[in-house]
Amino acid sequence: MSTNDDNTAAMVTDLATATELIRAVARDARSTAPELEAADLHTLGAVLDELTSTLAHIAEQCAAATGNYPDGRILRDDTDSHDSAARCAEAADHLHQVNQHLNAANEEARRFHTAIGHIGVEMQS
Repeated sequence: MSTNDDNTAAMVTDLATATELIRAVARDARSTAPELEAADLHTLGAVLDELTSTLAHIAEQCAAATGNYPDGRILRDDTDSHDSAARCAEAADHLHQVNQHLNAANEEARRFHTAIGHIGVEMQS
């Protein structure tokens, strides 16, 4: 196995682990429904900004890899009724759409982060 294969396998494993951690956090948040302070919301806004940006980048990298996948490979489609290269191109197009939607979500996450950053709580005397 080449170093590139090792790096790819580690990346996929790391992403799967990160996904499980995010699911656990979301599950805990749903079950406990914590009351969040302004600082918590601001921090979560930063996290959403970073996550959506990172996921958009990953989607675009995967789209490029998917579009180039047929290069130098003999592929077959499991239905035998579709051209494998065309199927890869279709899949890459879907990932480009994912990237666009994640970029739009990232813009909204940034706007949320900025807006919530202006909120504070007055201390009552």
